[in-house]
Amino acid sequence: MRVWICEKKDQAERLAPLLGNAEKGRHCFNTADGLVVHAQGHLLGDPEPAQLNPAWEKWTMESLPIIPERWRKTGPAEDYKKALLSTIGDAIKKATEVVIATDPGAEGEAIARELLEHFKYRGPIKRLWVNALDPVSIRKAVAQLRDGSETIGLYHSALARGRGDYVHGKSLSRAYTLLARAGGEKAVRHVGRVKTPTLGLVVRRDAQIAGFVAQTYYELELEVQSGGQVVKLYHAPEQRIFDRAQAEALVQRVRGAQGAIGVEAKEKRQSPPGLFNLSKLQKHMSSKFGWDVDHTLDVAQSLYNAELTTYPRTAGAYIPNEQAPSIPTVLRTLATIGPLAPHVSKLIVQGHEVRDSIYNTKKLEGEEHHAIVPNPEGVAPDPAQLSDDERTLYVVIAQSYLAGLLPDYRYNETAVSFNAAGVPFGVVGKMPTDKGWRAVYNGEDPDEDEQEEASALPPLKNGAQATTGEVSLLPKKTKAPKRYTQGDLVVDMANVAKYVSDPAVRAILKETSGIGTDATRSTIVTALIADGYLEKKGKFIQSTVMGQQHIINEADPSLSDPSLTALWELRLSEMRAQAPGAMNPDQFVNEVAAVVTRLVNGLRPRVSHAVANRAPTANQIEYIEKLERELAVGAPVEARRSFAAAKAFIDTYAPVLDKLPPSTKAIEFAEKIAAAAGVVVPEQARQERKACAEFIEAHKAALPPRKTTKRKKKS
Repeated sequence: MRVWICEKKDQAERLAPLLGNAEKGRHCFNTADGLVVHAQGHLLGDPEPAQLNPAWEKWTMESLPIIPERWRKTGPAEDYKKALLSTIGDAIKKATEVVIATDPGAEGEAIARELLEHFKYRGPIKRLWVNALDPVSIRKAVAQLRDGSETIGLYHSALARGRGDYVHGKSLSRAYTLLARAGGEKAVRHVGRVKTPTLGLVVRRDAQIAGFVAQTYYELELEVQSGGQVVKLYHAPEQRIFDRAQAEALVQRVRGAQGAIGVEAKEKRQSPPGLFNLSKLQKHMSSKFGWDVDHTLDVAQSLYNAELTTYPRTAGAYIPNEQAPSIPTVLRTLATIGPLAPHVSKLIVQGHEVRDSIYNTKKLEGEEHHAIVPNPEGVAPDPAQLSDDERTLYVVIAQSYLAGLLPDYRYNETAVSFNAAGVPFGVVGKMPTDKGWRAVYNGEDPDEDEQEEASALPPLKNGAQATTGEVSLLPKKTKAPKRYTQGDLVVDMANVAKYVSDPAVRAILKETSGIGTDATRSTIVTALIADGYLEKKGKFIQSTVMGQQHIINEADPSLSDPSLTALWELRLSEMRAQAPGAMNPDQFVNEVAAVVTRLVNGLRPRVSHAVANRAPTANQIEYIEKLERELAVGAPVEARRSFAAAKAFIDTYAPVLDKLPPSTKAIEFAEKIAAAAGVVVPEQARQERKACAEFIEAHKAALPPRKTTKRKKKS
């Protein structure tokens, strides 16, 4: 029996009818070409360290690092996922051939392969490779199944990444938490291969802002007259002029200059912006609407669940060519959306363009999913069934789709230049001639935060003689870097290579699209906020004191350096490609473990030093004073300076205090409780303070609740 394993229910629902005679079963479909089952993402998970080794139950430096000798997976806790796992297991046990039909990528490969390993399947494997769920794309992929041996490298890379992250994250999170606690901190430190470099981006940006001092620089404005026309030109060199005397000397130099004016006019065009992948969509919604990245993902997921848009967790920014025939179907759907209807009408009348920058199957090679667009099957939204945010996001996605079909934006650009005594001046004017795709955005460019205003220049003749009029000095101020929005941060995570100086590392990060993935970046940002490392300030985010302390004072610099991820990605890419000499997962984990072990060993003396030099807590000081008062003993000076000395003093004398006789009131209260509970006060509770307190605590619930009387209000 052939078994097809899909990653999600919607994949199974779309695949099964194309295999012939599909009949729905319990969490599966029976078809003419075998049984189609589906998971719900990863059904198997990683156990907590203590489940692998009891020695890892307590958080101690002696038990670190956490490097499992044997790896295993745990089953799901939810009943629905348990049922899915049971259905898949029953199918695999009967299978004579398995077709992996999960998402085309390392994670999709791992979702299926770990199930095959879990149920000890050793038969033949085929691979369905499709990154779009339209019928044409699926049928084409079904007809061209790959052999499973071609994609086993994807599984090995996912396995290596997951185990490496486990060793790295579990070990170093505990180690840095112990360091923080040794210094008196209570919060848990969360260290991650992606999380820590991401935090480093924000901490460094905030430090630049905090240390920023505005400087004055100067530009020159020159009035030029030619042929009865007057135009203002500007001298704005790439190297800003900060010396006022230098700027004033240029003012004197250009006064009264004469010469020929240069005029160059061109017709220009601008193609529409690319379609949305998740990072780009999150940046857009963060910038334009102030949405959190996780909110954008949640709303996009909701639209996908309603079959109104395509899969949101995607890094792909193109649509496969196979979906071009669906354009008329989508346009009929979008024609029902009020603000979009005029643009649809224009496309129906004038026709649409199928650009390589929008429709390009080749550009999707290596991507698991295509760009986020309206459902190619043309499911029309019911406005009454959508929330305000769902309507907003649907229109934004639809605008992007329509823009990709509309003509280029066209404009006339005129550049005027003038050489004033060797000092270059110029200005550029732009006037739209055809709004094209920009009509969808009311003539604006959605990728620009600050829009250029259309500016027409007076009619001037190239080569005509010109004279200068008034020249002005324009003082301006340098601006501090802008604080991150959540959308800016996820985009910078993808483009982190620009912050790396090493050319080799930079090249790897460009090739691998930075740190994290489109599916995980918003989760990382949200976790940094939840963990207390980042905080929201309106539409912006900034690092907290704890976040700054962790990056600047605690974490090894290598942990916030994207170079670590670059090295990992190099090794993992070799595994994915099954390149000669590529590591296997065990070798990769051993390399990670060696780095983690070195970092943990480097922390041991820091933890010991922090413990030795930690100041006592306020509670310790208070208890020391109580011991001194009630036992008539004097604490050594060090007990008020050192946590360790305070603990030693308390450990010595607290048992003595515990064995002192309880007060008469305490014994009377214990007897009252004993009568209510129908028990007898033990003799030890009558003799020792601690035993008496423990007896009272254990039986105080037997006392009837105290009655409260309401006091009358004075009139």
